[in-house]
Amino acid sequence: MAIVGKILLGILLFILILLLLILFLPICYRVKGKLDAEGKMLNAKVSWFLGLIRLRFDYPEPARLILKLAFFTLMGKEEKDSDEKQEVSGKEDHQEQEADESLGKAEENTGKSEVLAGDLVESELSEETKESEEQTEFSEEEDENEKGIYESESPEEKKKAPKPKKVKKSKEEKETEKARKKEKIQKILDDVKYYKALWEEKDTRPFVKDALARILHVLKNLLPKKIRGRILFGAASPDATGYVYGVYCVLKTMYPKRFSLEVTPDFERKVLEADLLIKGRFMVITLLIDALRIFFDKRFRVLRQKIDLRKHPEKAQELKKSHKGKKRRKRKKVRRNKES
Repeated sequence: MAIVGKILLGILLFILILLLLILFLPICYRVKGKLDAEGKMLNAKVSWFLGLIRLRFDYPEPARLILKLAFFTLMGKEEKDSDEKQEVSGKEDHQEQEADESLGKAEENTGKSEVLAGDLVESELSEETKESEEQTEFSEEEDENEKGIYESESPEEKKKAPKPKKVKKSKEEKETEKARKKEKIQKILDDVKYYKALWEEKDTRPFVKDALARILHVLKNLLPKKIRGRILFGAASPDATGYVYGVYCVLKTMYPKRFSLEVTPDFERKVLEADLLIKGRFMVITLLIDALRIFFDKRFRVLRQKIDLRKHPEKAQELKKSHKGKKRRKRKKVRRNKES
């Protein structure tokens, strides 16, 4: 029993250490991209556990997604070495030379066969021309007959042809459609009133504010810590270019340590060129704390229950019945206690 207890304790300690590493070790990411007239380039890397686990994505061709654990590749393939590439290129050159020699021999043989085939082709063409002349004469006669048939129909007869009748709806069908439309409109109005009353309650507004603050905190942790490079941009109109440049200036004043960019707006043409390097990191524990605080908040539970009851009115009826049953049980207990 002592050995089994020690084994279980070791497994629990291993799981605990693994959870602590997952929660507290930061996940680092690095993105390098380039966009200009020549083309696009993107290189993204994500590393965890002091670089032992790495995920890499390269673009453009060949676009590759590689997952590595230490020195082992779990997904994707690395590029071949230069020596292997040279061997492959040498083999390809040798194969091309052999293919050229075989093509030369084939051309000599085809030259001889073309002379013999020329006479046969001329005789076949003469026979085909005769058959085509006979077919054209027969097709002209058929076209004349078809034209006579269509010309015999006068425009008055075409007008007199019966048109497809429109199916008229009965009064009952019209009334049912109107009733359905009224029900839909009334349901939408009732939903608007319900959610408006729900928003005006005491607990909903402060909960929404707290939840938004938590979400902003999560986004702040996920945002990159450093952004470097240069950007040349120009929108279709100078007004839009000025607005975008103003937003960048505001962000630069708010986060001066994160942004070290050379942004040059072009007010005359529509252009976008960039060469960027983005770095960042975050811990899972910070994201998990904010998510759990939102999820286990009592106001969130109450709000979710009210929304579910509005979407599913059957549940509301079941809850009413259960509440009535509970009240009856309480009354019976009170009566029994009094009688005793």
